[in-house]
Amino acid sequence: FALLIAPSFFEVHREIMRSPAHVIDFWLGGGRGSMKSSDASLEVVSFLERNPDKHAAVFMKQKVNIRDSAYAQIVWAIHKLDLEDDYDMPESTLRIKKKSTGQLILFRGCDNANKIKSLKVPFGSIGIAWFEEADQFKGMAEIRKVNQTVTRGGNSAVRLYTFNPPRSQGCWINRHVETGLAADARFFASTYLDAPAEWLGEQFISDAEHLKETDELSYRHEYLGEPVGNGTEVFD
Repeated sequence: FALLIAPSFFEVHREIMRSPAHVIDFWLGGGRGSMKSSDASLEVVSFLERNPDKHAAVFMKQKVNIRDSAYAQIVWAIHKLDLEDDYDMPESTLRIKKKSTGQLILFRGCDNANKIKSLKVPFGSIGIAWFEEADQFKGMAEIRKVNQTVTRGGNSAVRLYTFNPPRSQGCWINRHVETGLAADARFFASTYLDAPAEWLGEQFISDAEHLKETDELSYRHEYLGEPVGNGTEVFD
């Protein structure tokens, strides 16, 4: 498994493997190519393999984006772990089922977070949730509304939030990971520099280096995930 995740996420994996007896949040922030979404998808599938009585839920702000983003990423993880024979992955539905146990990976758009209240699993509880592109949500109030449904019926859960830090330091998610995290929540930052070069390809690295030379602020934001705006400027 360690051969599939970037070294910057080893600590994340170790903490999830400890199977905490409570709800724990992991905020994974980084720029393009930082492998955070790849790691989250692998953790979701790995978690189900270790916990046959648990299910997973994956959320994005806009439902229209799920099929080509989070859903495709989970399918990638299943194939990477050589588990495709045990998973039913129909393209027509936003639901993946583990054949041998009946566990589900449910995908939901949060265009209207109130509709998440109807999220149900056939047995057990949702043990792991992944919020992809968490910065697209309106704020923590909206995410809390979803989590109130996710954690219902279980005493422990892992919640993953992956996001590209917005440019402005004043954006809610940048402020949250800076000063608003719960005592047992963790924030991990990564960049494309933490990933093996062969995973990204020569063109990706070339584009990053070109932007670094021509527009350093944009490079720091897009590739290093730094909120380079102070939140007060109208124009750069």
